[in-house]
Amino acid sequence: MKLSRLRRSLSMQMAVNFALLILLTAVVVGLPAVWLLRGQIERQAWALLAQGASASQALYAAGQSEVDGLAVLTAQRPRLHELVIAGDQERLFDYLVTLQQGAGLDALQICAADGRQYAIVGLPIASDICAAPTASHFYLERGPADTAAWFLAAHPLTDAADGYGQVIVGVRLDDAYLARIQNQSGMEQILLFNGKILAFSGGAAREEWAPQLTGAPAPRAAYQFDDRAYYAAAIPWPEEAALLVALEVTDLAAAQRQLIGRMLGGIALATLIGSGLTLVLARRIGRPLGDLAAAASALSWRDLDRPVQVESQIAEVSQVAQALDFARVELRGALADLRQERDWVNHLLDSIVEGTLTLDADGRIAFFSQGAERVTGWSRQEAVGRRLDDLFQMADSAAPVSQFLPAAGQKERLTVLLADGRQAALAITGARLTPSAPGDAEIALVF
Repeated sequence: MKLSRLRRSLSMQMAVNFALLILLTAVVVGLPAVWLLRGQIERQAWALLAQGASASQALYAAGQSEVDGLAVLTAQRPRLHELVIAGDQERLFDYLVTLQQGAGLDALQICAADGRQYAIVGLPIASDICAAPTASHFYLERGPADTAAWFLAAHPLTDAADGYGQVIVGVRLDDAYLARIQNQSGMEQILLFNGKILAFSGGAAREEWAPQLTGAPAPRAAYQFDDRAYYAAAIPWPEEAALLVALEVTDLAAAQRQLIGRMLGGIALATLIGSGLTLVLARRIGRPLGDLAAAASALSWRDLDRPVQVESQIAEVSQVAQALDFARVELRGALADLRQERDWVNHLLDSIVEGTLTLDADGRIAFFSQGAERVTGWSRQEAVGRRLDDLFQMADSAAPVSQFLPAAGQKERLTVLLADGRQAALAITGARLTPSAPGDAEIALVF
């Protein structure tokens, strides 16, 4: 009788101890794995946002460069010069309308040398725009009711009759323009000035964003609405304006909650079942639990290619292993999607006609686009990892090229020696990137 009671007491103790062992294993192994997976997914999302912000900067720089080119092409048209010299206002207006619509410009006008507006087509710009310096720039048109943002560029009418100074072309940064940038970068775009939204790429969602953007945007922040969540990063912008690039992470947050729920549900199920097991069952389950702990530890070290395989005749242990392997597969798929987005951004940079390269903190070339290969004659394999001064030499100076690089948002014209010994005059625009981690690219050059 006493032996029977002792056996019952030992069985109860083993059952309780086994339940505590499962609970302790869940706390030590399961929860850290959950938080590690969650943190890894969030870090990858922030990294994707940083890549999208860099791609957006490149797209806006390319848009300004396109406006610059259209200003030059428009000002150099012989037919335009003939009509200006002839003073034929009606035919000049028709011709300007054709140029404006064909080039996709929002505004096109001719300014006299004394600052008067001689001819205007498209959207009107401020009357004093003709008195502005003849250079490309971002322009804020501050009106009594609202403010408009523009990419403007001017070029002189060198062969025109006396009294006509320059051609000004412009593209308005409105909702439609930002929507095109969103389609190319995959990120929502919000242009701000004094806490008000000037342009927005997301349509009706403007009403949700406006109350949360009353002040200067933070360099990096998370935004939560009723049914959507976003990670956002601010891009430096001239003229007291600000550009916010946002990545929707609603599905990511739902996947995180689902992952945590499944992991915690599996842990709770295993703990409940373990409380009723006997000493024999506790011994039989000990080895599979050790295998599960090893699998979770392997996941914590990002070993996502090795399947989680646990041999056990206990269904609950197999379920936990399947949930863990499912989490591994889901995370590997998420990482593959992020890599695909990164490759897409690199492909986008390669598709830009102008040459594009980035320099890391040590001044070495980290990225060299196909356009840069066409312009310079250097291949990407030859350029990446080398210093800029090793590839280019100034044609008219013994000083290194790096001393003449433009500051962020500025442009310089340099005459350099190319790979084949030819001289080339390059218009170089500089930009400073926000690196996602130490060692990433810090400076971008477009030429």
